[in-house]
Amino acid sequence: MNQKLTGHYRYYGVTYNMRMLIKYHYYVVKMLLQWLNRRSQKGSYTWEQFHMMQKQYPIAYPKRYVNLYE
Repeated sequence: MNQKLTGHYRYYGVTYNMRMLIKYHYYVVKMLLQWLNRRSQKGSYTWEQFHMMQKQYPIAYPKRYVNLYE
């Protein structure tokens, strides 16, 4: 998933698009938590447990790769 996210960030990581990339990152993380919780009858992860898991397996965070004004 990190390779897909990094590719997306590199393609869309231009000047003035960071707000949308951060929003995209938030929704991807939210959907990942929902997908992990679908695997059983009860909730597998809470937000706190999920954030602890992210410390061990970090998810790529967006950054600006191209500045259009330089």
